[in-house]
Amino acid sequence: MRYVAGRVVQGVLALFGFLTVMFFAVQVMVPGDYFTPLRMGMTEAEVDAIRAQYGLDQSLWVQYWRWMKSLFQGTLGTSTIGSPISGLLSEAVPRTLFVLVGGLLIAFAIGTAQGRWSSWRKGFRSDVITFVGLVFLTAFPPFLAFLLNQRARQPLRDLRNQVMGDSANPWKSSTLFTESRILLEMTVSLVVGVAIAALVVSLLRRYTNARPRPWWTVVGGIVITLVWWWQGDRGVYALDLLFDSAIPLIAFILLSYGEFLLIMQSSMTSVEHEPYVLTGMAKGLTERQVRNRHASANAILPLLARFAVSVPFLMTGLVIIERSVSWHGLGDFLFSAITAQDLPVVMGALAVIGVLSLLVRITLEIVTVTLDPRIRRP
Repeated sequence: MRYVAGRVVQGVLALFGFLTVMFFAVQVMVPGDYFTPLRMGMTEAEVDAIRAQYGLDQSLWVQYWRWMKSLFQGTLGTSTIGSPISGLLSEAVPRTLFVLVGGLLIAFAIGTAQGRWSSWRKGFRSDVITFVGLVFLTAFPPFLAFLLNQRARQPLRDLRNQVMGDSANPWKSSTLFTESRILLEMTVSLVVGVAIAALVVSLLRRYTNARPRPWWTVVGGIVITLVWWWQGDRGVYALDLLFDSAIPLIAFILLSYGEFLLIMQSSMTSVEHEPYVLTGMAKGLTERQVRNRHASANAILPLLARFAVSVPFLMTGLVIIERSVSWHGLGDFLFSAITAQDLPVVMGALAVIGVLSLLVRITLEIVTVTLDPRIRRP
């Protein structure tokens, strides 16, 4: 707990520094202020009145204090069109969260499984898997998203109409549920489902003779999640949103899993000749037990460390994918605000992206310190 508390404090301080640098960089590098583009259509007196209304006539430090205060209050300020930024972001954040969390979980599961297997079994199939991982690791996100959009959009639409039938557009008659609410519930249920499945697998390993496979956690989490989605008349809405999010989700999985695969493969290669691996083989353990219970348990630690560093880059790729396929998440929202020169919205969106990156990184560090007791010991 002391280690985790220290990492949380460091993360909060890093986030505070990022927000501070971002605020003053925008103020210094962007000419004029938020309402400079409106001068051509307004008189000087009207512009001055708007600047006074938004506090832009005050000193830079006062503006900074007001902006940070709005962040901690959760309002994120007001856009140049007068709408609360938090209200605008409440529609975009659940879309990005669902693709981010779902994509990372699936990419992590596929990448680590293939990396573990391909490292242990050398040969042509291993080389093919490595080549595929390299291809997707170096793929250009807009091009990948464009190809998926062109080739998969219509087949997915036809499949959706066949599966859903008369419920092809359930939102017309919905007065209780919104897309953002359902997506947020889907994301939370996915995280909770995987956590429950991981706990069950851990208890089975500790207290029974069962030897569950690593993929049981992912499959069990998905099953728990699907059962959860289908409760309370949410199933048809969740299914509709799954079809809508399929292209950005697949693109993000393909963009992410190559890195997981190659790092896991390299880590497995570095531990396969360690003494504990040879001892396990000498004791008569099966090859699968040595690989999954001993070698991969240690090989996954460098992967988690690398993953924690790569989170901002993966977020950048997701932002580009969202814009490329018109998935109205944070990425599309951010680009639209930049095009409209709505700087308060841009700063609010970047602040949310910073918070999301911080939360994912702290979660990964907690998982790492749980798996590796050497980190938390003096």
